[in-house]
Amino acid sequence: MERGVKPCYQADMRSRPFRLLAPAQMGQVAHEARGIHTHSLLRMFAEHSEGSELTVLDGDGSVPHGEKTYLALEPSRVVEAWTAEEARRLLAEISRDNQRSPRPRALGFFAFDAFSDGLVESRGHLRSDPLQTDRVTRIPKARFAIHDAILEIDEMRGTARLLGDHEAALDAFEARLRHVIAQSASDETPRSQNRCGISAFREEAPDKHLEAIREAIALIERGALCQVNLARPYRAVWTGDPLWFYLAMREVSPVPCGFFQRFGKQAILGRSMENFLLFDAESRRLRTSPIKGTRASGGDVEASPLAGDRRELKEHDLVLEHALKELREASGDAHARIVAPHSVERFSVLEHLISHIEARVAEDRSLREILPALFPPLSVVGIPRQAALTTIERLERAPRGVYCGAYGYFSARGDAHLAVAIRTAHFDGESLSYHAGGGLIADADPVAELEETRLKARAFVDAVKKFGSSRKKS
Repeated sequence: MERGVKPCYQADMRSRPFRLLAPAQMGQVAHEARGIHTHSLLRMFAEHSEGSELTVLDGDGSVPHGEKTYLALEPSRVVEAWTAEEARRLLAEISRDNQRSPRPRALGFFAFDAFSDGLVESRGHLRSDPLQTDRVTRIPKARFAIHDAILEIDEMRGTARLLGDHEAALDAFEARLRHVIAQSASDETPRSQNRCGISAFREEAPDKHLEAIREAIALIERGALCQVNLARPYRAVWTGDPLWFYLAMREVSPVPCGFFQRFGKQAILGRSMENFLLFDAESRRLRTSPIKGTRASGGDVEASPLAGDRRELKEHDLVLEHALKELREASGDAHARIVAPHSVERFSVLEHLISHIEARVAEDRSLREILPALFPPLSVVGIPRQAALTTIERLERAPRGVYCGAYGYFSARGDAHLAVAIRTAHFDGESLSYHAGGGLIADADPVAELEETRLKARAFVDAVKKFGSSRKKS
């Protein structure tokens, strides 16, 4: 601990300020001493922590979901689930309010099929994935790392503090941070980035996705369902630490809900802007913010064509109506309401139509019941839910994995913040896989929908271009 700095005690949480440089290092190296620059800090970890477990919940400084970034190193323990029943038990464990501390404690993800053994993912490896190599790497239905201490970065102020259960945990975590920073300060030539490379970039052939879109529209026209989301896969062979590729994604796609988790030879890399579930355990307020409506960024956001696009508004309101109904049933709050409808929010490449729904969770309800009832997120499935899932299983040619599941954190007092795992890649130790998709209704234009997948793939494709790769279609 820095001399003269007093620790802060809040409920069951300990905290202390953290500077990028310890007092003895100030003036010796050319890093900013007064503030924390998240991208620079992550580069240090890419250069000097390859192979160790690392989790980052990555904000961009925007309100209301991107104000903070959380970074955690080797966990005290890990919980994983490989069946739906195990996923429910995992959720019960990590959402239990056994302390008063609001700090993130369990950081991780739920795969698309986390709470069901009967969806596309359960049988996905038995189907033909057009981009799959002979290598098959299993992804848990859920995986969360439990941490005794983490680093919190205030992206708006450029300040940071260590948060933990006790002083010993803070000391041990700070020592690990200082070790990586000291290595970076003494090494002027990063070595691990030089070993990175990408090759064999492939995407699902456009005509295959157009065929699936037209078949889905035909099902909608026959009354089998009202709306469905279909995705197409991308893949590339990656050599090196996947954190370097995440940093490239971070540069091309700033978002409020980024996520990186490296474990074993695998990693999950997410660049989401969609809040799935934000729950405050003290007030019992729960907010969800479905996205439905997308266009390329450009012009005045206040006069965005999205706000007046009848087809986009029709699909958005359809999803919003059913999301509100599901939230009322799951939360026990018959008065759950839409608090901010039809907001147009702009990001680096795209702008989206977003609405916010709030509920107060009844005293006899908990996240153990609510999360499975709302999962997978309705905005990336369709309506009716089960008919849409059946259609996804029938028409998509590659399993989704973590894509369109959720990632985020749970605190020890029962708070939670989960983002929808869109713009999300999986590294299996050899290859990066990624999906991009969109929602379909009866009057959807197949060619326009295909183009939307290309826009949504930019977070991945633009990062690929930073390392260089020729494109192939499968």
